Formats: sequence, C-alpha cells, structure tokens
Amino acid sequence: MRRTRRSLDMLPSELIWEILRYRYSAERANHVPRRYSTLNSVLRVNRRLREFAQRLLLKDISFARWDGFLDEAERFWKGFAHHAHDVRTIQIGRMTDKSLAHEYFDLPGAISPRCLPFSKLQSFSCWSAVTNSYILSSFRLCPEVKTFNLIWDQQQGFPNFSPWQRLETLRLHFIGDPCQTCMYPATIPSYDTLTTLSILEEAHSSWLCSHLREATFPKLRVLSVLQAACPPHLMYNFIHRHPTLLEVNISLHPDCDDFAFGFDGLLKLIDGTGTWTDPTDPKGKRSADIIGWAFDDDSLPMGTPITFLAFAFARVPLYPQATEWHEPVGSPRPRYAATALALEVDSQDEWEDMGFRIVRLHDFLATMAPRLPRLEVLRLGYHTDYKDWNFTGLMRSCAESLKKWSHLRKLAFCWGDLVRFKWCGGSTSPSPLWQVEPPVNLPYTMQDHEFVNLDEHYPKLKEGTPFTLEHIRMIYEFSDIDIAEGIKSIQEVLNKPVNPDEAIGDPHLAMLAWQEPCERKFVAPMMRLFAENCPTLEEIEWYPVGPFFVDHAVRWLWTVHRERTGKGVRAVTGELNYLGCPKGDAPEFDVLVGQELDLAVKDRKSSIY
Repeated sequence: MRRTRRSLDMLPSELIWEILRYRYSAERANHVPRRYSTLNSVLRVNRRLREFAQRLLLKDISFARWDGFLDEAERFWKGFAHHAHDVRTIQIGRMTDKSLAHEYFDLPGAISPRCLPFSKLQSFSCWSAVTNSYILSSFRLCPEVKTFNLIWDQQQGFPNFSPWQRLETLRLHFIGDPCQTCMYPATIPSYDTLTTLSILEEAHSSWLCSHLREATFPKLRVLSVLQAACPPHLMYNFIHRHPTLLEVNISLHPDCDDFAFGFDGLLKLIDGTGTWTDPTDPKGKRSADIIGWAFDDDSLPMGTPITFLAFAFARVPLYPQATEWHEPVGSPRPRYAATALALEVDSQDEWEDMGFRIVRLHDFLATMAPRLPRLEVLRLGYHTDYKDWNFTGLMRSCAESLKKWSHLRKLAFCWGDLVRFKWCGGSTSPSPLWQVEPPVNLPYTMQDHEFVNLDEHYPKLKEGTPFTLEHIRMIYEFSDIDIAEGIKSIQEVLNKPVNPDEAIGDPHLAMLAWQEPCERKFVAPMMRLFAENCPTLEEIEWYPVGPFFVDHAVRWLWTVHRERTGKGVRAVTGELNYLGCPKGDAPEFDVLVGQELDLAVKDRKSSIY
C-alpha cells in the first residue's frame, strides 16, 4: 500500500508556530554558542545528519568550571561511552579569567581513570581550578594528548609529562612555593616533540629552573616565560641553547624590582651573537655580554639607555644553517633578523635627570629602523611622560620617522599620562571634553589637581570607567547652567538631539562627545599621515589611557584601507574601546608577539558555556 507523504504546508499554522517557539526558547535556555548553532540545527533534521553533526559537536567541548566537567565525564561513562572517542579538545575556563584561578576542589575520589573515557583526547586545558599530580595521572589513559594547559600547585609535587610522548604544547601556571621535600627526578623527561613552552611564574618554580638549566627541546619554536622569578642569565642561555626558537615572550616578576633588561643585550639575543653566562662565575664573566642592569650596581648602564621589564620578539633565520648553531658562545655574525618586537619600557625620568639622552617613542622610531630592517610588528609601551610636546607635533615627528620602516605592518604604542598634554600648540582647553586624555576615571589625575575626589562619592567606580555628566559636574564643580550649556554643545558636536534627563547619567555620552571632534580634527588626519608615510602599514593601535597606570585601558584601533591598484591610502577607520563600551572593552597592552599574542586575543573573545 502506498504511503501518503505529508508536507509542512498541511500543518496548522498554530502548530508550526508552537514548534518554532519551543525550539527558539530551548536554544536560548541552553545558551547555545553561536559557533555551534548551525550544527545544533542540522543534527535535528534527521538521524543520518544527526550522527555526523553530533560527532562534530563533541570534537571540542568547553566548560566554565571544573565541577561541570566532572559531571559531564561521568555522564559520558554511564550513557555515551561510545561517543567519548569523538572528543578531541576539552577546555575548562579561559586563560584570561582570573576569578577562579586559585579555586581548589575536593578531587580525590571524585575523579579517577574510570571517569575519563576520552581515549582519543588531544588537548586538555583547565584554567578554572588548580591541578596536581593525582589529576594529571588520570590522563594516562589518554596517550594521544598533544596539549596540556594547567594551573599547577607546586606544594604537592612537580609535574611529570613523560607518559605523553606526543606532547607539542605545554602551558603551566605555577602557584605555591615548592616544599623542601619535593625534589625533581634526576632524569628529566624527553621533550622531543614539544614546540611551545609557556610558563607563568606566580611563585618561583624549581621545575622551570631545572628545565632551563638541563632540559633540551630539539623542536621548540615558541617560548613564553611570564612573571619570571628565575635568574635572567638562565633564560638567555636557554634561548641561546635552542636555536630553533623563533618566538620569545619574557617578563620579570613584579618583585624583581632590582633588575632591568637592556636593549643592546636584547638585540644580541635576537640575532644570536650574544654569549650568556652566570655573572657570578669569574671564569665566564669576562666573555659574557651584558643582559641588563642591576639597580644595586654602582656602574651606569652602557649603550642605548633603554631598560625594560618585559619584551617579546619573533625572528627568522638569515640562512639555512642558522638554526644549527650549538656552540656555547654567540656566532661571529648575525644568524637571525627580528620580524616582531614588543617592549614595556621603564620610566626614564631618572636617567634624564642624571643627564642621559633618553630614547622616547619618537626617538625610537627615528633611530632604530637600521637596527631592525625586517621588522613587521612593533609594540612600544612607554612609562615615560612627554612634558613639552603636543599631540599633533609628536605624531608628525613619528610619521616622518615611519618613512624609514620599509616592512612595518602593525604598530601599537602608548606613553605616560596625558594630563598636561595638548592637541596642538596653545593653551589647554578648560573643558574636559577637549583634552587629549579621554573623560574616564583616572585616580592618579586627582592627585595632581584640586578636584573633588570621586572616591568619596563613588567608592565602587572602577579605574578607566567613562565619566557621566554627573561625574563631570561633581569633579569640576559645574553649576546646572554649566551642564545645560554643555548638553547644548554636545548636541551640536554630535548633530543630534539629546534628552537632558537621560544625558546626565549616560555612561557613553561624554566619551562620544570627546571622540567625535578629536577624531575628525586631530587623530584621523595623523593616522592617515602615518599610513601615507609607511606604505606597508596596515594597523595602528594607540592607547590614550594606560595601560600600565589603570586597571582598564582605553584603546583606539585604526585600520588602513589602501587603493587596489597600489599602496595609496583610500581611507583610515578607527574604533575606540573602553570599559563598558558597546563594541567591547579595550584589550590589555600585551607585551607578546606571534602565536601567544593571537592566543590571548582569541581567548578574550571566546565564550565558555
């Protein structure tokens, strides 16, 4: 008997409406991430498509917290063991989330090898809870793991990754001082396949020091040691011992305030000509190059007076044999050329007071191009203020110097505070909406002015929060008439009506009123001049607030649009980001390059469900 085929057209409209409304409500209730929404719809079409879509959905699974992962692992074991082999990546929390970074769970007994049926797992990341040797041992039934990203408690022993012979990426955030009874094994495991090693030393790590001294990573390409508490010569010598390294990110621990890296030593580290030995060893001290400057040293720093606590670089070999150098001393000629450089430059005010000619942002751009001829990415974060400059004059000076940078594609920069800065020559405008510094909460500015202290009235106002007109009225002690006149001026600037009742508490209105005229008259023309003088330039990041002085920075990102037929500038477009901005908060000024910078940016944008 022939079966009658029915069409959706034959269903009552009310029923179709109920079906769609139910599915829409279900997706919203389950918070299906955008990247999964298409697959989530496809798997409901029919059984055959469901099978394929389900395998893709299970390939990468994410959790906000560790306990959510435990529950899901148990469910896999009880009812979905046949699908567990489809899981390749497990992520718990985000690398940039700090709220749960040091949370401990009562894990013994709650997790065991029986609870981890993911035999084909290739990547495990946990940034929401602290792990230890017991938890790590639970992954012995996952021999194909290539990536571990973990927060590690050193008080409970050191990690041993020898069971995972295919390990390619290892990221460890060390916390807790290692107990005296914890001794690392005499034999360090082989890391023949590892290409990325990233360490965050919140506490001094004996594991890291022993590996810097003795371990060998024949395929290591990316090294990141952040908040380093280990001696600088160990890191420099490790980099020298691994000629395959092409991306390096280093920063000193905040407590290491008695030492700073030097620029000339960094250039030798990058090109491979430096020799790095223990400065306390009298045999090697004479032949060793200077890494930096210790503040308890009576001698003055030699060479280029640029000191910094954080740096990052990417480099390329100059010839095929460059990555095969295995001598303990530097090569007689450069073996690499830098393609990316990031620096967080110390305040140089003291050097200037001592009579040194310091190197500010515009000086760097004017003088360093010959020493970095292949540089494509430059990120310069300065702590030093500009005292007698204005924005237009500084930007014109920088733009003129950019003619010398023949390969530069991306430029990011910031410098000190802008309290006394002016847009151009002449007196500073009394209006907070016509100053170079954006109208946001900057506690350090209140120390230099006789303004009303906002903390007394708004104790929970975060650093970097944009001011409302109510905040501005209180700070400058404006009258109601002043505010009314200000609202009229804002209407003229924005060319749209503004409701006075709503305007007084609007968190974005003051920023918009500051941005529009500043962008049109000063910032956009200068960014266009940058692009015209540097034909390879694609992107410019300016941080007018922070990022080293406040918790939440303000960033102005500019994209260069060029003519299709050549390198002429068709347009430059800007996007301003700040705390609470509808387009997203401003990112931190990362002293990172390459893979690790891309990962940090991607991690902030990712969603965990």
